[in-house]
Amino acid sequence: MNITVLSGSPKGEISVTLQYVKYIKKKHPDCRFEVFHIGREIKSIEKKPGLFAQIIEEVANSDGVIWCTPVYLLLIPSQLKRFIELVFERGAEDAFKDKYATALTTSAHFYDHTAHNYLHAVSEDLEMRYVDGYSAEFNDLLRPDERIQIQNFAERFFRYIEKEEPTGKAFMSVSREMPEYVPGNIEDIPKTKNRRVLFVTDASGSDSNLERMTDVFMKSASFKAELVNLNDMNLRGGCLGCLGCVYDGVCVYKDDMRDFFLDKLLRADAVIYAGSIKDRFLSARWKMLFDRMFFNGHRPVFGGQQTAWIISGPLKQIPNLRQVLEAFSGNPRMSNVGIVTDECVDSEQTTLLLKGLADQIMWGTEVGFSRPPSFLGVGGHKVFRDLIYSMRGIMKADHDYYKENHLYDFPQKDLKSLALNLLFLAMRSIPSLRNQMYKEGNKRMISPMEKVLKE
Repeated sequence: MNITVLSGSPKGEISVTLQYVKYIKKKHPDCRFEVFHIGREIKSIEKKPGLFAQIIEEVANSDGVIWCTPVYLLLIPSQLKRFIELVFERGAEDAFKDKYATALTTSAHFYDHTAHNYLHAVSEDLEMRYVDGYSAEFNDLLRPDERIQIQNFAERFFRYIEKEEPTGKAFMSVSREMPEYVPGNIEDIPKTKNRRVLFVTDASGSDSNLERMTDVFMKSASFKAELVNLNDMNLRGGCLGCLGCVYDGVCVYKDDMRDFFLDKLLRADAVIYAGSIKDRFLSARWKMLFDRMFFNGHRPVFGGQQTAWIISGPLKQIPNLRQVLEAFSGNPRMSNVGIVTDECVDSEQTTLLLKGLADQIMWGTEVGFSRPPSFLGVGGHKVFRDLIYSMRGIMKADHDYYKENHLYDFPQKDLKSLALNLLFLAMRSIPSLRNQMYKEGNKRMISPMEKVLKE
């Protein structure tokens, strides 16, 4: 059996995720594994047609494909994302058709599901036969019970291939046809409001709808926004996963990223992110920017910042992408004002939405509007909180920030709650008190709120 492994890690042979593949290979010496270090070699793959062709030929001759990658900020690394874009751009889809595929990832289980959803959906777009993937925690390979499950995962995948088992589709195909956005003449209103607003885009000459939406937003806003195009920034490459930044928050790259983040992004009252959908995400350029933010670690430094998204493409058909956008805005304690797309056939309606978005951003900065976190924010915070505390000897910058900002909100540190629970446990042991507690429980839950309502 021939298995092609497309490794998304920029660390090559020392990738943590790749060690899981090596373990599977050790347990299946009868299988041939061909590993391509996509994450490490992406620049060469882009520049050398022969190298890209070699990978595609190997995929075409394989029985199965394993997407082997760490999870980087809600998805896969930008390097692997760029490779997927190249497959579609260079018309290499046929090599993947009818091949069995699966995904093997490592992470702290922070939005690993959105990364798996993306790889699953892309595999289906390539008409592959996708078998559910395996999401490992970084050190699962060290645990005997988990090693058994890793073997079971591999056995299941190989069994699908050997028996030519059918696979069902989990995601709808995406229609890429978007209505042309024709806004007409838009009045450029006076910029009377003094706010620091950043508008970040990756629009190119081919993104006509995105450029028109950008123009309408800029003219409709009562504030002046600084426009930054990612294509004009000097970004030397995607995140290397080297962890060189976790001690002092300094990235090994010497390019525009740090100054952009600290001087522009961090200081903004509001940020508008604008991009076009490529496959089932934004561009790899966008993903590179998101990944490179890791030099800031896991610190929620954007508290109170208003954010919004202007998206060109079929966002309604890709709920996984919407969740990623909302998670990005929700986890660092930003306030997501909204998302406007060009999916509406009525250009006038899109224009009204863009004008409304500009107005809502201004209002949000004036009153300090902040949405309460949903499960996306609360759950994400707890994953990071526990991760940083357990690795505080390594993640010094994160640890110092979490201590200083009282983000280690473990429930066992809530002394008032501990005391009340001890009291309730004691009361429950007395039948008469226990019955009274449950009888009056609902009323007591709202009694503090009634006091507020009477004020």
